[in-house]
Amino acid sequence: MITTFRWLMKFFLLISTLAVGLVLFIYFLISQSLPNYNRLVNSPNLISNVEVVRDIHAIPHIFGVHDADIFFALGYVHAQERLWQMLMLRRTAQGKLSELFGERSLETDKLMRTLNLYEIANESAAVLNMKTLNLLESYANGINKRLKDIKDLGLGRGAPQFFLFSPKVSPWTPVDSLAILKLMALNSTDKASIEVLRANLLLNGLSQKKITDLFPDLPKTNIQLSNLFSDSPKKGFKKSEKKIIAQKLFWPLPKIGKSTASNVWAAMPFRTASNATLAASDPHSNLEAPSKWMLARLDLESGSVIGGTIPGIPAILIGRSNYLAWGTTNAFLDDQDIIIEKVNPKNEDEYFSESGLKKFQKYSTIINIKNLPGISHTFFKSENGPILPESAYNVGSILPKGHKAALSWTGFENKDRSIEVLINNMGAKSFKEAERLFPLYVAPAYNLMMANEQNIALFTIGKVPKRHFKNSTRGAFPSAGWLKNNSWEGYQNYFNNPKIENPIKGIIRNTNNKMVEDKFPFHFSYDWGDNQRILRLDKLLSNREFHTRESFVEIQNDIISVSARILIPLLGRTLWYSQPIKADETLGNIRRQALDLLANWNGEMSIHLPEPLIYATWTQQFQKQVLVDELSENIRSFQFLKSDFLERVLKDIDGASSWCNIIQTPTIEDCDLLAKNSLDDALTILTQQYGAEISDWRWGDANKAVHIEQTFGHIPIVSFFTNITHDMPGSENTLLRAKFFQSKRGKFITNNSSSLKVLFDFSSPENSLFMISTGQSGHILSRHYDDLSELWQRGQYIPMTMDSQLIRSGSAGIMKFSPEP
Repeated sequence: MITTFRWLMKFFLLISTLAVGLVLFIYFLISQSLPNYNRLVNSPNLISNVEVVRDIHAIPHIFGVHDADIFFALGYVHAQERLWQMLMLRRTAQGKLSELFGERSLETDKLMRTLNLYEIANESAAVLNMKTLNLLESYANGINKRLKDIKDLGLGRGAPQFFLFSPKVSPWTPVDSLAILKLMALNSTDKASIEVLRANLLLNGLSQKKITDLFPDLPKTNIQLSNLFSDSPKKGFKKSEKKIIAQKLFWPLPKIGKSTASNVWAAMPFRTASNATLAASDPHSNLEAPSKWMLARLDLESGSVIGGTIPGIPAILIGRSNYLAWGTTNAFLDDQDIIIEKVNPKNEDEYFSESGLKKFQKYSTIINIKNLPGISHTFFKSENGPILPESAYNVGSILPKGHKAALSWTGFENKDRSIEVLINNMGAKSFKEAERLFPLYVAPAYNLMMANEQNIALFTIGKVPKRHFKNSTRGAFPSAGWLKNNSWEGYQNYFNNPKIENPIKGIIRNTNNKMVEDKFPFHFSYDWGDNQRILRLDKLLSNREFHTRESFVEIQNDIISVSARILIPLLGRTLWYSQPIKADETLGNIRRQALDLLANWNGEMSIHLPEPLIYATWTQQFQKQVLVDELSENIRSFQFLKSDFLERVLKDIDGASSWCNIIQTPTIEDCDLLAKNSLDDALTILTQQYGAEISDWRWGDANKAVHIEQTFGHIPIVSFFTNITHDMPGSENTLLRAKFFQSKRGKFITNNSSSLKVLFDFSSPENSLFMISTGQSGHILSRHYDDLSELWQRGQYIPMTMDSQLIRSGSAGIMKFSPEP
């Protein structure tokens, strides 16, 4: 017996030793790709010497004589820190993910080959001016030098992920950067999805009146779809389609309500305590690990520029120079239309137009799939745009038999010089110099905040579709492709775009709120990103006559929910004093405690309070009860709180309280009854999850910000090491945005928030503040993978000084680039 035990112990020790050895060997291999911040890089592509000084947060400060060399070094450090992220963006744009991930990404590849963004980017490269093209070439040369060093110097394949996937990487080209910008534009708009949703609601029996309750900015006309949907369309997804959707990897189309959002505001010198301009910007996007943003400083020929870059795109997209500061918000432009094409039943290669039958443009391509034979994918294009697969934007749920859906979108412009505008901003010395190129900008559409020492402005940039005034659905619903008036007629003149410069009150601001009221065909959008955050921002900006950098910090991190302040009194109006408590009524006692807490709550979505948890669960349950009886499957498109709609229902605006009647029951329910029932449901859920003591409930225990690593972040156990998770304050309509959905009983996940926060203070270049949501590095073993995430969660910032001596004295490493061999 003792002998057996000894042998088992020896076997256990052997296995343990081998396991530890294997772990250490894997760690050694992976660690070889960690960035070395003190190495020398030689390249004949350089004109003169360049220095890259990393500060304590690994932010690269790039010093050189020539812009081309600066762009080369930026390309190198982007690839040094974020190579895998960049290559995944490129593969997504190319439609080549399945070469690595097999069938899991096949639907994404089919969609991207159909949209053909990479070829459109290639065509756009031909119209760029020579200066821009040369800078893109320099940036690509820097990336390719890093790829060569990885191969020649054995730098761990460049990223840990390459030990599980093919390490073969094709050289970077300027077209790759243009394609990623196109992909970013695609990620930024959900207008096609909203059109399909509205059509789905109408076709499933919801009245136009109730559709207007959900989308109150729709034109006040009776839209007829009878000529479009004469045949019965499919209702919802088929089972096979559900399976396909569950398998989509790196899917580039945002869900409704999850396209990018943002805040910007600025104050002129007479509104600041320092008598110097202040400006702020914080774009909102899906939380990812690493962040989509990487901070950098470029010492260009025109002067220093600091701010946020997106690896793969050689420009500081949000930042400041010695002359200007700039930030962006999503303009929420109506930049997409779904056009239904009627196919010739006698020849599927033809479709009907007002002038007769036309042939689809037809293309074929081979999609290579890991461990499987490649497949031939054929896609079609009509005069209105590419023909979409049925899984895209859920178009399959509305298509009648014998019809296909085409997509018209500004991003399909193949003479796109948007990158010139972004690069020009970094060197512009005045608003006028920057604005002269704005007519060239295509997509994504932005409200571009600009500021200098004395002036502030808000420009809306991006091509605006020109629709015919007789368009049958006015761009609000899918329209018939066989009617000529439904096709776009080019673009509106840029100088008709909204613009605000040096307003009388000395303040500009935008939270994706409505900018203009123009009627169709000059409308800008029917679906804005906000109409409640703006109320809070206006209040905070008007509360002070003179603002400081510190007051801007407070505003950017404000977690007071205007939605809560509006909805709680409406939901509880008949409950505050009508809840007698019986001795044995446990739920009634908890209800009274909850109502007492909410009655004295100011709407602060703090991680330490129970009130935000009660509010979030109550409103989610109330919205579900209001919508589910009439929307059925379409309720999946309203997984986020639609607080402006709930306000409309509870205030009975234009009879909207009729939503509270559950149509399947013989009785007539009202909103007060649903409010009570949904509160009880919410409290039951929370009691089961967190216990009967409300004082023990915390918003932070329920609401978690999850920064998901896109490759491994959905794999159990592995995700523990790759994803970054922590308590999250705020909510969907706080200025510190935390757009959440209820993932399971009493649990919420915030996966959309401010991924970059910047504050610009023109009293001194040294006073500007920055923060990203994770860390500078995309390497999981790097201490800079997540070192900024806790600071971000606490609402803290880091400075980015323009003092080169100060940077060098406290550097974490200095890389030298030389043209010498």
